[in-house]
Amino acid sequence: MQKKNGIILGSGTYGEVFLTYLTEAGHNIIGFFDGNLNNIGKEIHGVKVLGSFNDLLTPEFKNKIDEVFCPIGNNDIRTSYLSQLNDYGYKTPNFIHSSVILNKDVVLGKGVYLLPGVIIMPHTSIEDFVIISMGSKIAHHTILENGVFVSTGVNVGANIVLKSKSFLGISSTIMTGVEVIGENSVIGCGAVVIKNVEDNIIVAGVPAKKLRDLDVEKHYNSGYQINKPKLKQQVSNECSLEEVYEKNKWDSILHDIGKYDFYHTYDYHALSKSKNETPVLLKYVENDIIIGIPLLIRSIANTNYKDATSVYGYAGPISKGLPANFDNSNFQKKITEYFANNFISVFSRLNPYIPKQCSILSNIGTICPQGNVVNIDLMLDTDLQRRNFRRRLKTHINRARRLCSVKKATTNKDLQDFIDIYYENMNRVSAKESYYFDKAYFENMNNSDSFDSQILLAIDNNTGKTIAASQFIITNSIVQYHLSGTKKDFLHLTPTKLLIDEMRLIASEKGLVCFNLGGGLGGRDNDSLFDFKASFSKDFKQFNLWKWIIDEKVYGELVLQRGRKNKENNYFPLYRSPDDININP
Repeated sequence: MQKKNGIILGSGTYGEVFLTYLTEAGHNIIGFFDGNLNNIGKEIHGVKVLGSFNDLLTPEFKNKIDEVFCPIGNNDIRTSYLSQLNDYGYKTPNFIHSSVILNKDVVLGKGVYLLPGVIIMPHTSIEDFVIISMGSKIAHHTILENGVFVSTGVNVGANIVLKSKSFLGISSTIMTGVEVIGENSVIGCGAVVIKNVEDNIIVAGVPAKKLRDLDVEKHYNSGYQINKPKLKQQVSNECSLEEVYEKNKWDSILHDIGKYDFYHTYDYHALSKSKNETPVLLKYVENDIIIGIPLLIRSIANTNYKDATSVYGYAGPISKGLPANFDNSNFQKKITEYFANNFISVFSRLNPYIPKQCSILSNIGTICPQGNVVNIDLMLDTDLQRRNFRRRLKTHINRARRLCSVKKATTNKDLQDFIDIYYENMNRVSAKESYYFDKAYFENMNNSDSFDSQILLAIDNNTGKTIAASQFIITNSIVQYHLSGTKKDFLHLTPTKLLIDEMRLIASEKGLVCFNLGGGLGGRDNDSLFDFKASFSKDFKQFNLWKWIIDEKVYGELVLQRGRKNKENNYFPLYRSPDDININP
């Protein structure tokens, strides 16, 4: 397998050490990036400093780099760099040295670095961008929040929360009985902490006592070659909102933004729309900020009004250049002006894997939780992924692998087999007519240049028949479980479980990050479908809906015309509520 191209942020001594660790572990490090422009061109053990942090926010380097590591000790710089690069679409994998003792129950975020000799006890949670240095020990039921730095030889007791960006000095000890180490706090070298530590203070000594308050801004900007990264400041309030209907322009905007799922693509909207629906991508620009919201515009029968809805799946807004403290007032004004033009309501399902959607839509209508979806974390080792399966699931997959073979659909016959099995499955569950996609839908999904559709077939070894098929859609770092079916006579072999497991292995090999199995019927998380998916993973992610009534008066009138009561059910918009609801949008 071809090695992934990786880079290291920061070309200081810690970066040099990480080059050794990563190279020994088989990573192909092609360069450093550094905030000090004077270091560009310098070589460290034959590896050049290729540019600055801002150079990474360009397509030139984005297309060449598979993974980014940032072993910078300054918590604020490290978390800021890695967060921005995540938003831009870079992968920030974990690094766990081969000598680390890590219990299988430990939960790891992304961009976590565990260095030689580290020991982590069971039921510990380590969030994003944490560094734990050589020989440190973390006891059970402890939580390390985003951006924590644990220096060499530190001992942390049980049931303790190390809050975001706290810093534990060399050989310090946090005794069991302490409940919390405050955000941005600094624990001095050799200190023994026996009571809670407040946010933004420095403590030292045995036992540790407060030395002084911490000036966070000054602390994080002093003594480092790399300046604290900041997104470019907005220099004006110039903003615009544009409707995009053409595929080429739509695709170009998605490429520019970088972080999107297949539910955001023009092709999926064109395939999903009904006869009276028009796909549109609303592009909002404010200085260096870009926001895109894909929707389907539809007329409301027997009126001059319109509304907007989302494709089936997980869509919602995508963005580029959005600061952490984004003020959406200008965006809110522009989008309100747009929808004031005879629109009655807007609805969209949001995507659990796309960042900052709730920040973009804050105070624009309502965002309400619909339930959970099931994710398989592909950043985990494949054996660890499997250890998270329910025991009975492992038994079913093992049996299916003995009795069935898996092949990728490559011919027209393979595609037709999938379609036939899918229709049979829909008949068996008495699905609504809207789930019976025509053949052109499947063909166009398979031929789209905007995403990678992969159909896996399960073949019964005894009869040679195709007995099950599943379609998975890969976009950027996400794979979505889309459509599936099994022949009635072969349900006892549970071949769909085998196909999901096979795609899990394929996706892990490809270096993907998230495998979304979705939720239950209508987004619920308490039915048999959700329970089936939850047998693969307990990594649940909240799935939200965006509902916005533009004109309350007309909305109420339309609901009354349909003979509905405003709180009759959760369907939205209620004036489109069907008489026979078997799925809640």
